[in-house]
Amino acid sequence: MPDGCVAYLKNTNETWVAYVDSYPDLKASYEAQKASLAKTPELEKKARWGENHYKTVGFKESRRLPNAASGLGLGNPPPPSVTASASTSGAEAEAEEAEAEEAEAESTPEAAPTVTLACATASISEDGGTSNCNLTLSKTSSQAVTVTVAYSGSATAGTDYSGNTTSHTISAGSTTTSWTITGLNDNSGGGGGDNGESDETIVIDIASVTNGTEQNTQTASISLPNVCIAPGTAITDANFSAAITDWFASPSGASATYGNITQWCTGAVTDMSNALGDYLCKFSWYSGAKCSFNEDISGWDVSNVTDMSDLFTGVPFNQDISGWDVGNVRNMSNLFNGNTAFNQNIGGWNTSNVTNMSNMFAGTSFNQNIGGWNTSNVTNMSFMFNSSPFNQNIGNWTTSSLTTTYGMFSDTSSFNQDISSWDVSNVTSMGYMFQRATSFNQNLSAWDVSKVTASGYCDNMSNLASSWIDAFKPGQTAGHPCNGE
Repeated sequence: MPDGCVAYLKNTNETWVAYVDSYPDLKASYEAQKASLAKTPELEKKARWGENHYKTVGFKESRRLPNAASGLGLGNPPPPSVTASASTSGAEAEAEEAEAEEAEAESTPEAAPTVTLACATASISEDGGTSNCNLTLSKTSSQAVTVTVAYSGSATAGTDYSGNTTSHTISAGSTTTSWTITGLNDNSGGGGGDNGESDETIVIDIASVTNGTEQNTQTASISLPNVCIAPGTAITDANFSAAITDWFASPSGASATYGNITQWCTGAVTDMSNALGDYLCKFSWYSGAKCSFNEDISGWDVSNVTDMSDLFTGVPFNQDISGWDVGNVRNMSNLFNGNTAFNQNIGGWNTSNVTNMSNMFAGTSFNQNIGGWNTSNVTNMSFMFNSSPFNQNIGNWTTSSLTTTYGMFSDTSSFNQDISSWDVSNVTSMGYMFQRATSFNQNLSAWDVSKVTASGYCDNMSNLASSWIDAFKPGQTAGHPCNGE
């Protein structure tokens, strides 16, 4: 039977049923159609999800078939009440359509939200600084979203910072959750000071997401600049010298006021000249208070110091100070002069602002690689390696600013490196530069010594090229110009 007729029969009332009863054959067909129509709701839903064919051809077409019964040879059409019933079925169809759409919506999976990560403060103090970190969803979700984060970087959780929670849950209906990272004071002494470590970094990234997805790759970084926590009275230029004097007089007394010397916060000090050194300590008959100084002061902040002259003169200091930031130091003269113990690796120092290195390693045991130093601003290297075992490659030093190299390698019996490429065109004082430097025999004939004026340049020059020596005394051709000196 055509679909339109099925719809027509479906919408009959009791009068129509009575009418059908009068025709046995029609009644049998009608009962069969009733059984078939029991499945109509499911078929109708499927039709709606497809092309809505059943609804269009079925219910709506039924309204256009007033003579459907006569088309079957059934005689007169049904009473008018049948048409009203068909109209009522249109509203029912719309209700069923709404139910189907709701069911379809419920059966469609919810799109998962994406997660982003951000920390509000990119740099915090290691002494209690904080940064709030947030996980944010792109939209609300009917399910709780769980995010697992991982921590890496040079900073150590529990030592350098706290708050390293790994699992975070964003509640259903919410879009964000947060937690706090807090810097920790990890100074080595436990009561203040500077632990001497470099700045550190915390790196946070998303490891996994449940009921959501990570938006691209999410990471956040927080830096922890190293800070000094004063254990007592802060050290400044005004009291630095007094603090040193007090410490040598009574370490325990000075510690009560300033804290242990290894923990002093020296970041405000600009002048450390002669602070710990005592030239008289070079002599065995002298036993001053400074003559045994060898404390670990590697954690001192010297980043603002401009003058380090005579800092360790004469004392047996031999601690690792390779991490010192000496970028602002101008004067390093006599820094280790007479310190027979010091032989630490300081090749990584930033010496770009140093102008005076005279006597820096004179009388020391120093023999470390400092070939990478920036010496472009140094003007004075007189007696720099005097009486030391130094014999490292310093051929690449920039020496264009040098004006004096007087006695630079005097009594440096081991030194024999190629320094022929040095620019000494501005040097005026070169006297005794290689005095008793018995191993040195490099060819320096390319040096421009036209500005050299000081005497003594011929001392121990027998091993050097005569053409270079001749430059000191133009016009003298007979015999060696240094004969008799």
